[in-house]
Amino acid sequence: MLNKYSNIYNIYNVLEKINKYSEIMDQQKDNVSTMIEVYKYLKENLLLFYNDGRINNYYGRVIALIMTCEAKLPKSFIIESNPIFDYYKDDNISINGTENSILEKIVLLTRKELLRGRSVLNPNEAIKKMCFTNDCCKSSNIVKRICDDNNIEAYTIEINPGFSKEDKLCNGNGFHYFNIVKLKKKYYLIDCTYRQFFKTKGNFLEKIGLLNMQMCLPGTFILMNEERIKAANKLLKDGWIELDEKILKTYLDSFAISYRNGLYYKKTNDYSYETNYTPEDYINFLEEKDNQINHEGREVLGYQKRL
Repeated sequence: MLNKYSNIYNIYNVLEKINKYSEIMDQQKDNVSTMIEVYKYLKENLLLFYNDGRINNYYGRVIALIMTCEAKLPKSFIIESNPIFDYYKDDNISINGTENSILEKIVLLTRKELLRGRSVLNPNEAIKKMCFTNDCCKSSNIVKRICDDNNIEAYTIEINPGFSKEDKLCNGNGFHYFNIVKLKKKYYLIDCTYRQFFKTKGNFLEKIGLLNMQMCLPGTFILMNEERIKAANKLLKDGWIELDEKILKTYLDSFAISYRNGLYYKKTNDYSYETNYTPEDYINFLEEKDNQINHEGREVLGYQKRL
């Protein structure tokens, strides 16, 4: 009984400490380093919230406090990526134009429609601060509609954590949509909401290993070498990129790595932040013939359920 009350006392100390961190973040202009301290502090005390192989009820309060802290982080990005956009530019599509001009118009139309309904005075400036989180389905539907209206071959692609919709590795969340468009025998990847994966708020490697929480976003992983950065810059700025096997792997690798939780690194001791998946593997993943879980295991992917 004494141990039970002692544990509860320690739990409340942790909750109070995180709450104090939250108050400190209110007073800081740059509170990123404090957020890192919060993650590290929680990791040091995770055992208090894990009993008999299960996460106890007090951990829900921890998640709520962490989310409060994260909401105080600056609304910035881990890479500068001002999208090419002119709200007042003519957006008529000519299918007789060059591939570049057609793609530019598709992206322009899509970005314009994503901005509609938002109260902004200067759309050309406002778009620089927007990440369009949770708008990927809407965006991909807009792209598909524009392409259908102009007799352009286009596909809407869905990515799920672990490349498996059925397993619901993140409680049914964490999915993403993008488009593949074919023009004059070449394929192009269009993703007008890609910027959501580069928000400061979600890009902390220190989150890996925490229980029942979203892991680090793909943005961190695609920026880990110059080749990936080049592809990310192109897609963030233009909204589209020519798709070949190399780009397909680069784009999807960052998602695959982001689905790995702390147990993956404990199990493999592999901190390369790379994958051995080939473009053919990813095509099989997207066509639901295979998935990441079959190769790495369910426990090491998605929300981490045990220490």
